[in-house]
Amino acid sequence: MWTAFFDADYKRGFKDASGKVMIEPKFTGFTRAIKFDQIIMGMEYTPEEGFEDYYLLKNGRQFGHDSVYYPGLTFYCESEGLIPFMAESGVGMFNGQGKIAIPAMYNDVSACRNGYIVALAGAEKKWDGEYSYWDGGINSLIDRNNKIIINNFNLEDDVDFYSAQVTDNKPTDPNRIAYKANDGKYHSFIDNKKLFTEFLEKELLANPMPDKLIAASYAKLVYWDDGSDGWIWRKNAGFIKDNFELIAQRLLEIKKPDADFLYSYPSSIQLPDDLEDEFNTYKNNCGDFNSDKHPIRKIIITHIEKDKNGNPVMAGPHAPVATKEGYAFYQESFTFLKTESGFKLVSLSLHDAEFK
Repeated sequence: MWTAFFDADYKRGFKDASGKVMIEPKFTGFTRAIKFDQIIMGMEYTPEEGFEDYYLLKNGRQFGHDSVYYPGLTFYCESEGLIPFMAESGVGMFNGQGKIAIPAMYNDVSACRNGYIVALAGAEKKWDGEYSYWDGGINSLIDRNNKIIINNFNLEDDVDFYSAQVTDNKPTDPNRIAYKANDGKYHSFIDNKKLFTEFLEKELLANPMPDKLIAASYAKLVYWDDGSDGWIWRKNAGFIKDNFELIAQRLLEIKKPDADFLYSYPSSIQLPDDLEDEFNTYKNNCGDFNSDKHPIRKIIITHIEKDKNGNPVMAGPHAPVATKEGYAFYQESFTFLKTESGFKLVSLSLHDAEFK
């Protein structure tokens, strides 16, 4: 794999694993690839030619100058050797040899996830002001050879494609969502929503103890500290043992009948600079967290500000936000990442916390 590096003008080039420069910095604009496995979308700029975008293989071959697909002005990156392209007939995917793997017959395609691709067809493009979106159509689950596995695939399900099992009979595991394929077999996947709920109830909220919380946390726990430079980290064991009662008390707030909390699905985690590289294994070729394989879940708890007598405090006239009732409030959060060992608590932000 080649990895990106940048020059003083923030132009992007690539080095191999030994640090040898394989491509001098020249990419700019919408280029997003941080990792170069087989194929990337690249954009260059010269005063003579202006911006030029294309697909590039490691052997230096450029192609698809008129086929680069970037809806919303966002370049895609390779996923499992495939990358989307655009033609007059629709959207398809090139493979790592620069050949057409998925014909341009769809309105849109997802990244390839464990050999599975969700492809939309038959939709109508509509506009909401300056932005377009697809309305209607049918999502099908296809493989990397464009074979339709499941028609009318439900995108609302929160499934882990990397947990796929193919069986003759419908599985009975309550944590799996099963779909009957066109060949009569069942393709089933772990339901991330159920998995996270089970993790919370069994590993964190049921009789919380320091050892349980340590086991349910990432090895380096990130937290917000008002008295320092913001987001910092400590090894989870020492931090949790020193602050267990405080953390457990704030986390258990969500079990109260009147708790005001919600689940959020962020695409990134705020990390200290010295911890960023450690999380690269959880990121895709664009350098974004791979939310398909390593989804992020965040619990946000809202508290009403109260005075010394326990009465709710009304927000001031210039408060940027307030509750519907006009009360001042603050929020606390716990962020989790799905790792190879399941969901782990990665970071927390607690109001006025004096951590030891």
